[in-house]
Amino acid sequence: MSTHALEKITNKSEKEKIKKELYDEYEIFKVSNIYNEMDLIKSISNVISSIITLSGLEEQIQIYHRKNILMLIATVFGIFGAVVFKFPKDQWLILACVVGFFLSMFGTFLIDAKSPFSGFTNSYIVPKKLKEKSAFSLKNIWNYDKDACYITPKLNRASNDIEFFLQNQYHQVSNTIYVGKLFTLDGYINTDQVFEVISKLIVELYEKSNEKKKK
Repeated sequence: MSTHALEKITNKSEKEKIKKELYDEYEIFKVSNIYNEMDLIKSISNVISSIITLSGLEEQIQIYHRKNILMLIATVFGIFGAVVFKFPKDQWLILACVVGFFLSMFGTFLIDAKSPFSGFTNSYIVPKKLKEKSAFSLKNIWNYDKDACYITPKLNRASNDIEFFLQNQYHQVSNTIYVGKLFTLDGYINTDQVFEVISKLIVELYEKSNEKKKK
């Protein structure tokens, strides 16, 4: 591979370290109800999030930046409407603050609804260099990264299979596995199995995306 960005999930010794760290945290990956679809997917999503972090990849957090900005705007409207402006002299300004507050709060719900990784979809960015950090800018804070990749686990109720679907703007890959292989009888997730599936898909998506870019 032309970059060391995926070294932690392609190097054998590094992979074993990640597996050990995941195993050491197995208690937090216990499924509360193994027969509940949402609990299953949520637990798998938590493991994927840990894999992303331990693999040295960068989680895309623009959704949190967007919501924080709107929450800040809502707070400003709330302070001005409740403290700065006085009723009845500034009643129209107070009304404007109330409207602004509720519009800002409604905006946070729209961000969740329109987000490309809402629900149990995880996102990650493969850094071009391990120590590369992008410069601070409002554009980087607000806009979703065009090179971000998204991981979505989907349960097929008819076959009891789970499909792991990875995609970015260049390509998409997937792998289907029987749900029973991902869990132990006492409700714990087989983190080794999840790691093997996810790490292979991350590498496959990375390589196919690079091939498509070169064409």
